[in-house]
Amino acid sequence: MEYREHRLPLDADRGHRLDPLIECVWFLSAAPGGDAAPPAIQRILPDGCAELIFHFRERFHAVSSSGLQQQPAAFLAGLLTSPLVVAPAADVDTMAVRFRPGGAFPFFRTPMSALTDRCVPLADLWTPRDASRLWHQLGLRQSSGQAAREDDGRRIAIIVHELQRHLAARDEDRVTAAAIAALVRRCFILWSSLSVRDWTSFDRAGS
Repeated sequence: MEYREHRLPLDADRGHRLDPLIECVWFLSAAPGGDAAPPAIQRILPDGCAELIFHFRERFHAVSSSGLQQQPAAFLAGLLTSPLVVAPAADVDTMAVRFRPGGAFPFFRTPMSALTDRCVPLADLWTPRDASRLWHQLGLRQSSGQAAREDDGRRIAIIVHELQRHLAARDEDRVTAAAIAALVRRCFILWSSLSVRDWTSFDRAGS
């Protein structure tokens, strides 16, 4: 199994808005066959970071007392409070964004506390259309070996663009919410300044 880890390229992170939120983007690849030993069970320890994970070939399985549960093709892994035990696959092409502590919140409308110890499908956090489109874009033209490593940059550029788009959408929501709050405050101040006579005049005008 080959593990590759990349920091965000400066030219892709316009305005350096993502670097404070994202620790790295990592890739894991493996091909079946040969004399390689079967993948061993892995214990993932809590590190305070949420991860956005994409499986493009075989998916991993979470191991628990109730048995094996296949992970979604695209999902957000919330913060862990205890080790997560997974059974890796033999034919692997996996990509993930590791957020810095607290860094995942701006990209999703769900409180991070609601995602603790959970693997939530990306389609439940964004729209199913957005989640499916992104998974297919990232998984396009799968390759192996050196070609796969050279393709990391293309995939990173795609995920950076998508995260920037969602971050901008959240900014627009905050601007709209701030404008509405300011309007409500102005209305409250206006109403508070009205005298009883003013209110009586309004009541008569409406009769």
